[in-house]
Order: sequence, then C-alpha cells, then structure tokens
Amino acid sequence: MLILILPAKAALLREGIRAHWTAVYMGILSLAAHAARFRTIALPVHASDQPPVPHIRKSILVAHSAKRMFDLVADVPAYPHFMPWCGGASAQTLDDGMVRAKIDIRFGAVQSAFTTLNRHLLYRRIDMEFVDGPFNTLTGRWDFSALTPDACKVEFALDYEFASGMMGRVIAPVFDVIAASFVDAFSARAEALYA
Repeated sequence: MLILILPAKAALLREGIRAHWTAVYMGILSLAAHAARFRTIALPVHASDQPPVPHIRKSILVAHSAKRMFDLVADVPAYPHFMPWCGGASAQTLDDGMVRAKIDIRFGAVQSAFTTLNRHLLYRRIDMEFVDGPFNTLTGRWDFSALTPDACKVEFALDYEFASGMMGRVIAPVFDVIAASFVDAFSARAEALYA
C-alpha cells in the first residue's frame, strides 16, 4: 500500500508532532520542578529499567542522482533553511579532509547543540562520529547508492545514547523525533530544489 502525504497534510502532521513533543517537554519540566522541591528522588536502577540505545534505520528511493542527494546532506550550513528545528549549523573542512559539523537544535523551549566529525566518501557515503553535545555516544552513516543516473537509494543509520543528567532527559524525546525525520526532510528538500 502506498501512502501519499500532501504538503498541506505534511504541515499539519509536523505541527501535531511539534505540539506532542512540546507537551512531553513541559511534563518533563514539571517533573523536574517537583523533584527539586524534595531535593532527592529515588528511582530503582536495574539493567531492565534502562532504556535501550536508540537505533534509527531508514531508507528511501528518490528520483534524484546520488550526487545531488550527497550534496544536500553534506551542505550542513543549509540545514536551517529546511529543517524547522535547526537553529543554526556550520561546517569546517579540516586539513585531513574530515568535516567538523555543528548543529544547533531549537525545538520549542528546548535548545542544545551537538558536533560531529564527518568523513566523506564523495557521492557514496558520509560517516559521522560524535565530538560534543548531550550524548554519551553518537555514530551515524549515510549511504547513497546510484540506481540510474537520475535515481538513487538513500540509507541512513544512527545509533546514539544520551548523557545522564537533566539535559539528556530533556533533549531525548525531541531528538528522537528529529532523528527519525532526517531522511524525509532531505527527500522533501530535493523535491523542492530539483522538481
């Protein structure tokens, strides 16, 4: 079954997701304020109580070349133009050819940033490694497989674990939504630019 989401419906869907996660964030803040009144809060810590490390795996077939899709993902400074949660982004090419990318997250009242070190295999793959931010670990990979001169398969894999502490707990639900939307955001951007 093929499900098409029209631009107007996509905007409503994004707004619904944003409203949901804003409510989740407000609930976390309320819990934090409640816990602060009592100075301590005891929670059982067992291996089974720990949330699993999130794994994002997405792929999509697009009617655009692997080169175009690679260029969209590699153009980190352009992210704020089409990702509403991105408050800023920068990229610096280092002497060894690696790219140091910093992305600012602005999602409702949640503000944070993270930095990755990216290795580009031109028009085929981008590997990401965690440098700085609210994570213990973060590794990711984009693969661009040419199917025809004007079509490719885009695959995205991301594994991450948030650092303990309040910021990790606040940013986690927001980042989960953001990470799950990456592939769709780039597909929509390609359609807007190249259709």
